[in-house]
Amino acid sequence: MKKKEKGKIAMIKIPHTLEHLDSLAQQHYLYFHKESSIREVIDDHIDGPMAPLLNYVWVNLEKIIAGRPDVLESMIPALDQHIVESKQNYRNLTPGIIEADVTTWFNDIIFSIFNYDHNATSFTKRYEKRLAYGLARTLNITTCPYCNGQFTVTFDVEDGKSRPQFDHFLYKSRYPYFAISFYNLIPSCYVCNASVKGSTVFSIKTHLHPYLEGMEGAYKFETKISSVDFLVNKKEFDLHLVAREHANPDHLTRSEGSIEAFAIIDRYQFHKDYASDIIKKAHLYTHTTIKSIIDGFNWEDNPVFSSPEDGLETLMGNFLTEEGLHKRIFSKLSKDVAEEFSVQVNNI
Repeated sequence: MKKKEKGKIAMIKIPHTLEHLDSLAQQHYLYFHKESSIREVIDDHIDGPMAPLLNYVWVNLEKIIAGRPDVLESMIPALDQHIVESKQNYRNLTPGIIEADVTTWFNDIIFSIFNYDHNATSFTKRYEKRLAYGLARTLNITTCPYCNGQFTVTFDVEDGKSRPQFDHFLYKSRYPYFAISFYNLIPSCYVCNASVKGSTVFSIKTHLHPYLEGMEGAYKFETKISSVDFLVNKKEFDLHLVAREHANPDHLTRSEGSIEAFAIIDRYQFHKDYASDIIKKAHLYTHTTIKSIIDGFNWEDNPVFSSPEDGLETLMGNFLTEEGLHKRIFSKLSKDVAEEFSVQVNNI
């Protein structure tokens, strides 16, 4: 795999249809249109040097807040041009001003409009943080879509609270006007959002977006070891990400251009025990044994397993279908290693 520019990889796709996500995005927009201070801030500055930008923002507010990723990216040139014009207007009105003060002036206004965490009335802080918790709870993503190695559960109880962080796919500092855009808020773990993420400018043309796709069809984990070498000869192994045969070339390119950013290979070497367990179970549970166990508990009135998939996942200790990957950490790894050792429902 070639080393390419660092970016983001969506290990797993966020498990909602685009139609459902669009519905959630509309609810997100309606709240901000009705309840936030966007209108007031725009009114306060509409006759000032930022007028070109604010007029454009107000006319296109629904697209900015609720637009799909491709819609957001299509708006960047116009928004950036209005920003350049607004800053120049401010310089013309304030001769001799230094550039740092121009930036401060602009950021103070733009981040009070698209108020993610700017002050006490922001998305992450307003109403005792219920807005951010509400969105996290609605999305109901229990593992980080970028790494699938950390839980991102949401709870708010008397003894404590927790929610995923929201990563800005299009960086907030570079694209401040998308700071509260629904499709730009990716529920993720602290490690991916704050520890290993770089500052590369991202795009759906060059990187995977978790609301749209994951790397499931492009790359798979492999141990590249036989069960005999591992179990009998006690050989060590490393985990590898291998391109799937017949994968879409564009999908592969956007995946491989992203993998290094979250240090997936390096991080997963610390979790080879998950792969080890699957190898052991694949050796212990032959196809015949698996079928016998599933059939043996397929009681007529009250079967233990709801389906062969359910039985196989129970025996392997993790979810093995693409639809369930978001539910448990390291499910993508477990699924791929099981596949490597021919543990699949269609083989039972």
